[in-house]
Amino acid sequence: MRTHVLAAFDFRANSEMTTPHSRKRVTHQRPATGKSLSWVPWLTAAIFLATAARGPAQVLLSEDFNNAQTAAARFTTSGSVQFSGQSLQLGPNSAVFLNAANPIADPGTGPVCYAVTESLTSGNIDYPNGHETLFYFRAPGSGSMQGYRIVIALYSTGAYLGINRVDANGSTTLVGGSLFAPPALYTLGPYELSVTFTDTASAVDIDVAINGVTALSAQDTSPNRFVSATSLGLGYYGTLGATFDTLQVTMVPEPSAGALLVFGGGLCGLLYSIRTGFHRRERKARREKALCVLCALCGYPHSALRTGMVRRFHR
Repeated sequence: MRTHVLAAFDFRANSEMTTPHSRKRVTHQRPATGKSLSWVPWLTAAIFLATAARGPAQVLLSEDFNNAQTAAARFTTSGSVQFSGQSLQLGPNSAVFLNAANPIADPGTGPVCYAVTESLTSGNIDYPNGHETLFYFRAPGSGSMQGYRIVIALYSTGAYLGINRVDANGSTTLVGGSLFAPPALYTLGPYELSVTFTDTASAVDIDVAINGVTALSAQDTSPNRFVSATSLGLGYYGTLGATFDTLQVTMVPEPSAGALLVFGGGLCGLLYSIRTGFHRRERKARREKALCVLCALCGYPHSALRTGMVRRFHR
């Protein structure tokens, strides 16, 4: 009668064992984990849903200034303004505003991004001579000074980037500003200035980026904050001039609730699939280890593990 003794082993992957009968050195390797591809469909579905959750961006305004007549008909001008057929050029103390016949629909129901590509005229910018461009946002009407105003000032002493709110009575309030402007503002350009407005129940979140890099973020929590608009404007106040190449306003799409729900379900399925597969492989690895120990203790050849002899005799 054979007595089976179970002992505790520190059984590690790639450990070496010698069976009593065969005296052959047998290397038992831990079954490979992580090779199951059952999670691939879940991952593919999650990525697809994450991409499809957002619809296409809605373009509210797009102007490249390549058609001088079309661009000139769209704006009301003040000061020295030239539509060259390739860009909009503003001289000292000049500005343009969308006219009443060409409003934009910024209802504040979703994030809105205003973007303009601009460059500054070369010349002597020693103080008090300098560059100062103004980008008017969310103006309630054509030519109105109300709304938000992005100020970019370039002087020999440095560059400045600020967000102002101009109320109906003409008072100006600084919403956010920084003297540590991005390196792009220390050059004459061209560079892209983009400003995104996101309305919440308690504030207007404002993010400013230069060449795609976040430069300034601010919140306007004032009761006088602007949550919608129909117009915008571009201005230059300095002793030299500025050039604007492109102007675009887009509604940034947000994920729908249904798409987010399906995406969340797909992600949960992905995590569950990975977790289940991992534990299944772990259980299998532990069973194989135990059977290897039984082979060594009972004197069975290691081939019995594959043929199933050990499983039949030691159930």
